[in-house]
Amino acid sequence: VAAITRSVGRSNRDGVMITLASKRAQTTLLIVLAIAAWQWSQPRSGGEQQAESRDDSIQTYLKGSEMVRFNALGQASDSIGALEMTYFSRQPRGELVSPSLSKTIGATESWSAQADFGYIDETAQTITLDGSVILSHDSNTLRLTTEQLTLDLDQDIAHTDRAVALVHGNTRTTALGVRARLNEQSFTLLSNVDSTYAPQD
Repeated sequence: VAAITRSVGRSNRDGVMITLASKRAQTTLLIVLAIAAWQWSQPRSGGEQQAESRDDSIQTYLKGSEMVRFNALGQASDSIGALEMTYFSRQPRGELVSPSLSKTIGATESWSAQADFGYIDETAQTITLDGSVILSHDSNTLRLTTEQLTLDLDQDIAHTDRAVALVHGNTRTTALGVRARLNEQSFTLLSNVDSTYAPQD
């Protein structure tokens, strides 16, 4: 049994000390203190972290795979391939390694994109490409490069607020941010626009 008493004769100030009646009580107290110290050292948001871990549990993992979406007429509208695809059980999202995207608009319009990584939001039907992003038209020289780009697969819109470089023929244009309507081959450059034209010899 532990008792709290005041120390006497060993200090000029009053203090509080714990005296123990037996070695068994000493051992018990040490164990209790050790458990308390361990609990104190753990993250305070343990419940939140466990909930987040459950939300992030892997449901499907694919290697070297490709998925294809079809429109109402049964025609392939876009395909997404990657070296690795990871989907999660409680969140409508997927993570991609080395993704490649092929987007078909109408009978003749098509685009291709690639990046280091990608993130699919199944609810919003968007894919965000991250790292060394290249978006190019399959039938001409139009090519956009940036470090991050989000594509709305239903609206055929691509956008970013990062620095971009747009090359078409002999013209190279740089800007900060872009919003592109892929079905119109229309690019709205948001700010800091600078163009360079290099005539052919």
